Amino acid sequence: MRGTRMVIGKPYRPGSSTPTVERTIDYDHWVELKSMGFNTVRVVWVDPFVKRDPKWTPKPGAWWEVDEMLPYLDSAVKNATESGMNIIINYHNVGEYIHTKGFGMMAEFWQKVAPRYKDNALVYFELNNEQTWNSADYFNTAFKSTMRGVYQQVRTAAPKRHIIMFSFNSMGQPMKAIADDYAWVDWGVTSVGFHFYGWQTQSEESELANLNELTNSEYTTICTEWGYNLTEDFMKPYYGYQVNAQALEQLKQSWIDWRDWSEMDLAETRDLLIPDAKSKGYWWADATVSSSSRNLKSAIPK
Repeated sequence: MRGTRMVIGKPYRPGSSTPTVERTIDYDHWVELKSMGFNTVRVVWVDPFVKRDPKWTPKPGAWWEVDEMLPYLDSAVKNATESGMNIIINYHNVGEYIHTKGFGMMAEFWQKVAPRYKDNALVYFELNNEQTWNSADYFNTAFKSTMRGVYQQVRTAAPKRHIIMFSFNSMGQPMKAIADDYAWVDWGVTSVGFHFYGWQTQSEESELANLNELTNSEYTTICTEWGYNLTEDFMKPYYGYQVNAQALEQLKQSWIDWRDWSEMDLAETRDLLIPDAKSKGYWWADATVSSSSRNLKSAIPK
């Protein structure tokens, strides 16, 4: 999988200053993405974060509830299906467990979303996003119990759909040890998601060691975020590469890039990613490139 993100959220609705939601209903945009070599779109629903963010919470009606968002998600799934693109549906909050010691709208979201697309082979479910940045939380009994309940809810409602778990905030997490502790997960139809980010307190070597430990194990893995802005303190030029997609190609990982929620154009993709990939020999749409990523779909029973 190689893909890019698409945002759904009320602050980005049609008619707003940054109407990213319009892309979900614009079939031509999906065709454009496919023409750029992508075969996957990660659709992120950001209203759960907006709902608890102090920037928005004093403003009643600043976010959509699940039912208000669903028509746009339906359009995204329809366009993905008609264009032959994989679509990863992501419940997108950041550090939700840290702030609430719970999972907010996640259970309601999946209760309504999982059965809705249970028979569409192009749909993947990314259960959550960076629920915590504290490694200890992942081993906490209450955390695991709540996560197990949501996972089993989705697995029961859509037994054939592939689930992506964890979406770790960085490679500083002991990812394999955490996955090992979730023995109740059906790893035959579930992958470990991670973000190709680091921590200031850890070295590149230790972060890549965590990733290698995970990817050299029995788990299927996918990078659901890497970013372009290497000035951010959590982004690093791994292996010294200007664009982290090059490192992910070298590591034979499926990947989805990350751009700001409100970013509407594809300038970074056109002006940085694709030229860099073509000039340095890791252009994934070139059949002569040998470092193709692991095929996530090969692990999924049809």
